[in-house]
Amino acid sequence: TRLLVNAGLRRGLTITLLPPSRNTFLVRIGNMEHIWKETAFGNPVSISRICKQKQLTHALLKFLGYAVPEAKVFTAAEKVEAMEWIVDNPNVVLKPLDAAHGDDITVLPKGPDEINEAWDLVLDGKQPRKRVLLEEYVGGEDYRLLVVGNMCLYVMHRIPATIVGDGMLTIQQLVDRENKRPSRGAVRYGSFYSPIVF
Repeated sequence: TRLLVNAGLRRGLTITLLPPSRNTFLVRIGNMEHIWKETAFGNPVSISRICKQKQLTHALLKFLGYAVPEAKVFTAAEKVEAMEWIVDNPNVVLKPLDAAHGDDITVLPKGPDEINEAWDLVLDGKQPRKRVLLEEYVGGEDYRLLVVGNMCLYVMHRIPATIVGDGMLTIQQLVDRENKRPSRGAVRYGSFYSPIVF
């Protein structure tokens, strides 16, 4: 969101954060005013909704000729079929269909117990759900690109949270020390880096 706001300001837009929100803005373009939330700047509402529905996003990208991981959606009642799919696609990620900000996702579960736990996590995690997305795992680096118009303005390299042991402190102590850094916010998405949580 911050990158989008910066891009808008450089283009001459007047952008005002609407308190008490941290992600809703009043944007003035000429004599028109728009209320934009989070990263929907300049996107029609339909595009924002599509991006929050992983199954629809997959279908649209595939239709447009982009390479996408193999994926299939199963209902809670189709667990047996889902397990058969995993046998044929063992490098798998289990995730919710909605934009859950990484919550309730399991990457590369090993063995029946971990797979069952991952299945239950999607259905009964932070919010109840009725369907599970099984997706082929594709390894590599994680980059997010921000394109405005036809120009790529930013490339973000997303690196998982890490700590380095010092031979003295426990893992929890190392995490606590890392979370005290000023660049880490007290809440998720509250600062440049989110706090590390177990």
